Amino acid sequence: MVSKLELSTTIAAAVYVLIGFFLIVASIVFTKDINAFARSAEGKDGDLTLYFTKASCVYLIVAGAICMLSGSLGMVGALLEKQWSMMLYFMTLIVSLITWFVLEGVFGMITFGLTAASEATMSSTIATWELRFHCCGWKTLPADASKCAYPAAFSQGHTCIQEFNSIWNLSIAGFAVVAAFSIFAIVQMVLACTLYRYLDNLFRYSYLNNQHGDNKDE
Repeated sequence: MVSKLELSTTIAAAVYVLIGFFLIVASIVFTKDINAFARSAEGKDGDLTLYFTKASCVYLIVAGAICMLSGSLGMVGALLEKQWSMMLYFMTLIVSLITWFVLEGVFGMITFGLTAASEATMSSTIATWELRFHCCGWKTLPADASKCAYPAAFSQGHTCIQEFNSIWNLSIAGFAVVAAFSIFAIVQMVLACTLYRYLDNLFRYSYLNNQHGDNKDE
């Protein structure tokens, strides 16, 4: 009979598989052609929102694949009572958690870092941002267009912070969702450890019973 612990682990692992599947399918559908990065300045380099979305979705596809692998191992370990599968489940959960933390760092940097950065902070790299994303100045326009690496943006009054403001909502949503996934991964790690110890004790008890039975027969 399946214990409550095994059932809880199985359900959690199954949900993780579904999360991974959803992330992969949603990312591909959302970007239509996930690998079709435009090479022109008007494409990839000129649209930060498009670039951010596609880059995030590529990363989410990788994260989703790890989720599906991890969840599958968890289901096998819980349903078939395989300790090796539970160990692999725990190990892949660690990889998954690292993946979430990296993505959390990226979203956090955009949400709380770059959008709060000052002109002085960005002064050393502003030319790179201007050329890549067709903007001029960080939060304010310079005195004249000659000080912009992309002068055309000066006449439009298009600063680089406006590019980041366009993805701020996406970034804060991503930060919150990834935080939830990270917590769920930690919960699964606790379940995996607990079930591994439960199975270990169960097999030890079964082994001792068999040994005791053999001694009685003798």
